[in-house]
Amino acid sequence: MKIDITQWPSRNAWQLPSGHLAVRPGLRLCAFAAGGYEIIGCASVKVEETDEYWHYTLQRQTTANGSLQVIMLDDRFNEVIYASVSSAVRPPGLWVAGVLGEVLIGAPGINTLWGVIGSAAVPAIKVASDNEANTPAIQVPRGMCVRWANRVVVASGRTLYVSDPVAVDGGDPRTFTGVNTIARSGAIYGIHVARNGDLVLCQDDGVFSWPVDAAAAVAPIGEWRLACSHRTLNYNSTAMHKGRLYGLTRRGYSLIDVEGAQAVALDEPYSTRTVARIARDDWRRERMVEGPWGPIVSINGHFLMTDIDRGVASWWSMTHTSENNIIVGTLHTGEGEELLVTSRGIYRIFGNYDGNATTENGSAVEAQFHNIVESGPESAPVLRRLHWGTDSAVEPSVAIRATQHQDTRPEGANGLVIGTNSWGGGNKYETPKMRSVAVDFAGDRTDDNSIELEASRPLSRVARSIFVEEDSPAPDRE
Repeated sequence: MKIDITQWPSRNAWQLPSGHLAVRPGLRLCAFAAGGYEIIGCASVKVEETDEYWHYTLQRQTTANGSLQVIMLDDRFNEVIYASVSSAVRPPGLWVAGVLGEVLIGAPGINTLWGVIGSAAVPAIKVASDNEANTPAIQVPRGMCVRWANRVVVASGRTLYVSDPVAVDGGDPRTFTGVNTIARSGAIYGIHVARNGDLVLCQDDGVFSWPVDAAAAVAPIGEWRLACSHRTLNYNSTAMHKGRLYGLTRRGYSLIDVEGAQAVALDEPYSTRTVARIARDDWRRERMVEGPWGPIVSINGHFLMTDIDRGVASWWSMTHTSENNIIVGTLHTGEGEELLVTSRGIYRIFGNYDGNATTENGSAVEAQFHNIVESGPESAPVLRRLHWGTDSAVEPSVAIRATQHQDTRPEGANGLVIGTNSWGGGNKYETPKMRSVAVDFAGDRTDDNSIELEASRPLSRVARSIFVEEDSPAPDRE
């Protein structure tokens, strides 16, 4: 019996550009949270004139007083400068909006900061409007902020604030007026900009969009459109990817920019020999952020990496010391790379370029695939032998309902070496060969067989299917 495992629930697995299943890439730590602090939010801002990126993190002291600071990092993730902020509550994240070299930094519960990208940030103080002298400016509001066309939009509670237009010859992102203060029908928990430039609000009474053309007038004018009746109930529960909006639902997540999209269920079918089942009564309480290939769903201890284009998803967990695997966001670089940010640090999805990195931070990275083997009610098969291929030099492990066996395939090549100046000698430059292992089982006759497969080493390939030998069905039952 041949079984395709590409859609099985998995841990620390991924799909290579070649289409092969593999152990996930290694994650390399490139920056720590400040000593005694945890990261609770992050954002990257691009300087339009130079195409360079600057990065901002909101960090909270882990002691009782929980003081906050916004730390700015350069494109090499070196700390450049920081600004202290105060808040009576724990902010849910960090939002940054940059327009023509200026930046507003905000979050619910903290005073908004302003600065020139790459320099110190200071409390944002209102600036009088250039457009309507008779309309006094109001204090710079607090809340989530995003760039919309040539403006900054701040969302706080049930209110939307739109700044004056910003141009090289006038306007300031700190200019907010009563004319451009808009009451909304529900509480706003998410704010995004679609690929076509439309402003998208995720509210507790639906998902609404405002056309980008509305931003052309000094006082934005345009009809709001109800995109979906999905109710957003928490911050950080929606994410934009390639112009499509995703949100957490009771069962998992789904597209929420159209009505009636099918939800992707996230509960695993059962607990395996080594890990507990991942399941939630309501996934809307968890966290979703934008990822490099699709939305990332983060829970305490694990995070779901998705590749929407390839239809791949796998729960990842890190092996780094003291890492809690809580993803707070991603950062973008000028080279098109996206880095994962946890409450403890910033990580590069680095891979295994030297072919010898069998560990991550000194610990093995193990991928696991697991699922139930369905059988009809008229039979109770016995699984006798399982064949599975991998190029990992580390022992692959196979278990059927907690009966574990290991087998070793011969040591393979070192893998492709990149960036070396020594191309001769005894180095091997071919990809490791896939070799199969055959594991024998003296299994019990049951209607409820489940299979677990494990392989180690970042980017080690595994076969997309397995072959299982089984005894004939059981005699008829009375």
